[in-house]
Amino acid sequence: MRLSALSKIKSGKIPILDIHTADLVINYDIPRYPRDYVHRVGRTARADRGGLAVSIITEVKGFILRIQKRKAAEEKG
Repeated sequence: MRLSALSKIKSGKIPILDIHTADLVINYDIPRYPRDYVHRVGRTARADRGGLAVSIITEVKGFILRIQKRKAAEEKG
């Protein structure tokens, strides 16, 4: 499915929005993996530019994120 979607994007059948600069990124759904979060908020820091990333989370999601952070710290040693 992914390769099919990439093929359609490359052929121009599916237009894409390529954002070169963004001053603000608002996360209403935190990515599961830190690398995805870093990629998303990295849009605000292209070419030595500054920016702001805001994450909106619920109390439950905040609790889950704290558990994940602790678990990651324990795995690092």
